[in-house]
Amino acid sequence: MGCLEVPADLAFLGGGKMASAIFEGLKSEGTALSCAVYEPNGELAQIWKSKGAHCYHSAEELFADAKWVVWAIKPQIFKSEKASYKKLQFKGQGMISVMAGISSSEIEALFPSVAVVRTMPNTPLMLKQGMVGMAKGSYVVDEQMEFVASLFSPVAKTLVVEESQLDGVTAVSGSGPAYLFYLAECIVEHSSELKLKPEELIQLWAQTMRGAADMLEYSGMTATQLREQVTSPGGTTQAALEMMKARHLGDHFGAGVLAAHHRSLELSQ
Repeated sequence: MGCLEVPADLAFLGGGKMASAIFEGLKSEGTALSCAVYEPNGELAQIWKSKGAHCYHSAEELFADAKWVVWAIKPQIFKSEKASYKKLQFKGQGMISVMAGISSSEIEALFPSVAVVRTMPNTPLMLKQGMVGMAKGSYVVDEQMEFVASLFSPVAKTLVVEESQLDGVTAVSGSGPAYLFYLAECIVEHSSELKLKPEELIQLWAQTMRGAADMLEYSGMTATQLREQVTSPGGTTQAALEMMKARHLGDHFGAGVLAAHHRSLELSQ
């Protein structure tokens, strides 16, 4: 379980779902990158090992050995273990963070002058349908951003933003899947009135979201134009939208997204 004979190209600090999804995506593309992990959960570490990843015995080994470190631990662990991380030696090329609420400057404070790319992925990444917001730290060059984007490309689309915009990315795409799942729950609650089985409703709703998302991204039309295209005067869609507007659904939804944004800002403090 010691260091590799050749330094790992990519080493994950934490082997949870996001880290696993990135690793699986790279494997599916036949990557030539060598991947490693430090995961204190022995059972999870064995899963990584069975898939071809080298498993480090400690975070100290990982930092001493890796070219790129992926911070894939929970933010609260990072905050509680800062003092121990500060003692670690890192001579690699850069770091990638998938931790919510942890700024690149907080990592730079532990490892001065290191290149840190902060990212905000969402859970559809696990099905190779993710969205990732990416922001440069103080010492990152364009080639490094391109490298990090290439790591995510098998499992997600990427959007480069300023770090100050990542809280907005969190509110829209990081938390966004939960909004759609919540709408699905609301529809299923009325399955008996709609005379459809819950599994039928989910199939209808999932494919509808999938197709509508493609229209929103690729049609060249605005959201308003697309909505108007579906809304016939006096029709079923108009009846639904009028009820939603009467109950101020738009105001409540917008307020919910802003609440997520405000909470993301709070977590960054």
